[in-house]
Amino acid sequence: MVQPAVSSAPPAISVAHKTDPGRDPDKQVNEDSCGYGLCALGHVLVVCDGMGGHMSGRDASQRAVG
Repeated sequence: MVQPAVSSAPPAISVAHKTDPGRDPDKQVNEDSCGYGLCALGHVLVVCDGMGGHMSGRDASQRAVG
């Protein structure tokens, strides 16, 4: 019996993201960040909530994804 070839590469995937600033009309700046990458174990997808209204929320979420 022939064994199938084993590939060490992770399967190809399509990645899309969408975030929302939330319901509060006073906080309509979207501070969320999303990221994607490959690591030794496969695909890594990250979503960080920017904590709208807090000082440097956008910077914090971007650095966490970075």
